[in-house]
Formats: sequence, structure tokens, C-alpha cells
Amino acid sequence: MMRLVGLARSVQQYQPLPKDDEAAIKRMKELASENRRYGYLRLHAMLRREGLVMNHKRTYRLYTEHERIDSETEAIRKLIEMGLEAARKDRDAG
Repeated sequence: MMRLVGLARSVQQYQPLPKDDEAAIKRMKELASENRRYGYLRLHAMLRREGLVMNHKRTYRLYTEHERIDSETEAIRKLIEMGLEAARKDRDAG
């Protein structure tokens, strides 16, 4: 076909299919809310066991894109940082 047109085969580009990650995202949110301490690797293993097979890199991308599924972790980290800053101020003042 490409010979007829006079183009190299490398000119024809691959068109990826859109990926439907909604089921995996929904289940990941459910698992994360049930088990707040689970990170993306454990969630990936659980999704894989349930048949929502995907690459661990894709699981990580979904996990980070959706605000790490559990925003409570971020809130805890901020509280710890605020506590450390207050402790440093107290130490420097005294």
C-alpha cells in the first residue's frame, strides 16, 4: 500500500486506543478508603488479583493523578511539617 503512494512505512504512525481506567480508579479509591495506609504498590497487587491487570507504572500514574487517592496522607504530612517548624522556633528562641 505504501509503495503505491510512494511513502516509507515509517511515515505511517501508530494510533493508540483510548484506555478506559474508570473501573480501576473506582476500585482503587474503594480499596484506599478501606485501607488508608496502603501505598500504590499494595493497591496494584490487589487490583491485579481482582483481574484489573495493568502495568505498575500505570497504577502509579493513576494513583498520583487522583491526588494519591487519599488526601489525608497529605494533611498529616503538612501537620508534621508545621510541628517541626514550631519546634525549631522554640529551640532557636530558647
